[in-house]
Amino acid sequence: MLRTLSFHGALVLFLMLGAAPAGAQGESRPSAKAETLMTAFRTNQSVDAKLRSLRSLERIRTPAVDDFLLAEYSKLDSSRPADAQVLGGILRVWAGRPSRSVLPFLIYEGLFHDDTEVVRASATAVTQLPEEARAVMSTGRARRGKDPAESLAADLIERMGERAELLPAIEKILVMWSGKSRPGYKPQANLKRAPDDKERAATLEFWKGWFDGRFKSKGDPAVAPSKPAIQP
Repeated sequence: MLRTLSFHGALVLFLMLGAAPAGAQGESRPSAKAETLMTAFRTNQSVDAKLRSLRSLERIRTPAVDDFLLAEYSKLDSSRPADAQVLGGILRVWAGRPSRSVLPFLIYEGLFHDDTEVVRASATAVTQLPEEARAVMSTGRARRGKDPAESLAADLIERMGERAELLPAIEKILVMWSGKSRPGYKPQANLKRAPDDKERAATLEFWKGWFDGRFKSKGDPAVAPSKPAIQP
């Protein structure tokens, strides 16, 4: 589940009109290898072939590649399964080289992607830029008298409760954002592990308590029942 399709469009517009991706001060023409990979991505209809091109582009960081990724991302519809896979591939490229300009994508879309590996990669990338990430996560539109961070916090806690294997990655984000951690939390723990029911219940209870204290909400954010863990 990508968080919202409308937010997807807003992010693309922000990046196209606002800050340029990191490295955009250098040579703008793509290398021959990059040009070949970008052409293969555009002309091949196979999702697997597109993902192979993206994996190869991970090693090439130029303004031309950055512009290409943003342009192609803006064409995709997250409600279509094939497009969602390709979106995930682009998010993983950005996660491999996080910068301030792509943080909104990694936070608002990467953390809510259906692919668990995209969620984990996005969480790892976001926590590499904690100061910038906290600024992004704590700003936005909100109704008068409301904290703009409240909706995102509620969504992250709900997301954490959806599937057990997502909990470690989302909790890592909440720890970075809040500066708080529950008793027994291990910051270096493997994000691929699936917590047992006891740990999951304790984690959700802690973060719902943090939510209530931070936002003074009268009700808890909804937490979906856990589905069976997907083995990595």
